[in-house]
Amino acid sequence: MHKLILDLRAAENTDSVYSFGDYLHYTDRRGEAVEEDMKKILISKGHTDLVFKQINPGIEDCFMSLMNK
Repeated sequence: MHKLILDLRAAENTDSVYSFGDYLHYTDRRGEAVEEDMKKILISKGHTDLVFKQINPGIEDCFMSLMNK
């Protein structure tokens, strides 16, 4: 999980990546669905069994966003 977080944070258009239990919450600067692009990047770095799910931000996501400002 740690390597996945580091690889996502190093991606060009990453806005934020945070661990939430067994999941990661990722936001992209482009503000659009970028699943295929991110899959290609992560697979090239050796990550497999990736599952993407678009969510609405919860209170924790809003708190983390505010903490970064």
